[in-house]
Amino acid sequence: MTATPPPTVYAQTVDISDVVGADVDLLSLIPADIPGESISAWLREDHGLVGWGRCLEFRGTGPDRFAEAETWWKNIVARADVSDAVRVFGSGLVTFGTFSFADDSEHESVLVVPEVIVGRRDGAVWRTDIGLTVRDAEIKRADLAPHQWSPQSGEVQFTDGSITAQGWPEVVAKAVSRIQSGDVEKVVLARDIVAQAEHDIDVRTLVGRLNSRYAATWTFAVDGIVGATPEMLVRLRDAQARSRVLAGTVRRDSHPGPSRPEAHPELEGTTAPILACG
Repeated sequence: MTATPPPTVYAQTVDISDVVGADVDLLSLIPADIPGESISAWLREDHGLVGWGRCLEFRGTGPDRFAEAETWWKNIVARADVSDAVRVFGSGLVTFGTFSFADDSEHESVLVVPEVIVGRRDGAVWRTDIGLTVRDAEIKRADLAPHQWSPQSGEVQFTDGSITAQGWPEVVAKAVSRIQSGDVEKVVLARDIVAQAEHDIDVRTLVGRLNSRYAATWTFAVDGIVGATPEMLVRLRDAQARSRVLAGTVRRDSHPGPSRPEAHPELEGTTAPILACG
């Protein structure tokens, strides 16, 4: 049985700096009626990308999820018709994704190609419209103006999750004891907190606050997952792969001197945000 070929995707990118201004808040360009789960973001300091809607998506689980996602994306790119008048890193056809680390994770790995993406880099502000027809990918000048939206979510109450604040020192002590006994070499600890807001929390509120308060991190939103991380698992650009991984383990020296760079970084976590450009 012959596999169905992927659809042809049309993407058109234009510079919109003259319309919205070079300092526009990218989140303000999202229409007010866009549901939070369809918003994608990848922001750091004053540059990045914000997308909304879903033109295409990939979902997968199991040990072959990375290979399957790679094949899916390569097939989309191979058949894509892209018109890019900006031509900077992040313009043109882009997909946002989040992947589970564990092969047996119950969480799906996802790639999302939004219908609209706005971005800023190297002084340029652009908009990319993506669709399955040329008409769908036409830039709609009437939709370029910033939208008013309120970042307020009302009163937010925080309560302990599975581990209380009072019980946290005991968890840390147990981890230290297991390391000292040689049972484990490294432990990554985390404590969940439950937040309950008076009103629905707009994804733009979370993304905006994270990007503002932790500007040096990568703030992301993909398929309802929102966060900010100081780590970059991998970046492929101009045939060069770069990584910024902060978690590392090295045995303590009984006579420590100046800090040394011999720590061996390790990757851990439950999901990893990614961004891929066509």
